[in-house]
Amino acid sequence: MDEAHDMLLEGMLKRDRVGKEKAWNLIWTVSSSNSRIDFGNLKGFLETDKEMFGRCLGLGMMLLERRKQDERDGA
Repeated sequence: MDEAHDMLLEGMLKRDRVGKEKAWNLIWTVSSSNSRIDFGNLKGFLETDKEMFGRCLGLGMMLLERRKQDERDGA
């Protein structure tokens, strides 16, 4: 899963190192075990780059769902 995660991020954020760091932080927040979201940080990110926010949030939610499915499957 980490390899697919890296490939998606690399393709999405290849041109923007600062954006990549923000995306990693956002994805970690969304897909972390406690699933809590720092809405202050997300609001700032949303205001600076709405398209990137949507993509990263979508990726984070996909990873969270995949992790939950893996737990249900006993993987």
